[in-house]
Amino acid sequence: ICRYDEETGTEDKSIYGIGIAVGMKICIKIMKGAATMVSLRDTYSQVKDFVLDTDNYMPVVWGIDSEGQVVKSDLKSIDSMCIAGMPRKGKSWCVQAIITQIVMFHKPSEVQLHIFDPKEGTSDFKAMSTLPHVREFKTKDEDVLAGLKRIVNVEAPRRMKMIGDANCVNIWDFKKKCPSVDLPLLYVVIDEVITFSERMKDKSPESAKEFQSLLLQFVSRLPNLGIRLFMIPHIIKDQIL
Repeated sequence: ICRYDEETGTEDKSIYGIGIAVGMKICIKIMKGAATMVSLRDTYSQVKDFVLDTDNYMPVVWGIDSEGQVVKSDLKSIDSMCIAGMPRKGKSWCVQAIITQIVMFHKPSEVQLHIFDPKEGTSDFKAMSTLPHVREFKTKDEDVLAGLKRIVNVEAPRRMKMIGDANCVNIWDFKKKCPSVDLPLLYVVIDEVITFSERMKDKSPESAKEFQSLLLQFVSRLPNLGIRLFMIPHIIKDQIL
């Protein structure tokens, strides 16, 4: 009935229904297939209590689900993220919305960002590079490798020593025991991560292997130090897994 237009005699195939049996009844949800732009303001108005709850260290709204319900979580408990999707489908917008919420609630002394994007002048993150939270914004392969190595080989050992000397096991224990010492969460954002990997492979197989090794360390060894990874590929390929 919803699909059929009596005036034109045509059917809108984007409209579909989902039937769910509940006892002796069937609940039918009709999906209208309409494209709608939803802003953070729209979602925040629905989850005001969650956002204002001070027990949530880093409240973040991810978006909405297929039924329009707000998807949210406290980012404190999420170490690394992989946000995938085809080109121009909103990956970078999603990550920018997340970053915007992170920096809205936290000072540069609490959160720092290192952004790597191969698109150079056309990067969706270029405008964000002026935020006081952003410590570097790099687009060239050699600069990206140098930045990742510096974090793994210099920043990670420094944090490990600070946390270990305080007889703590992770950044949250350290923050609780030494609240007057600044040790910000460090987010590494890598857009087009597959592009970086493929470009390095074309130039130097050794660089590609080193890049892969560094990513593995970020995911497996560094989260307890407060060093977190955002990867944004088009598709989930074997090297990402």
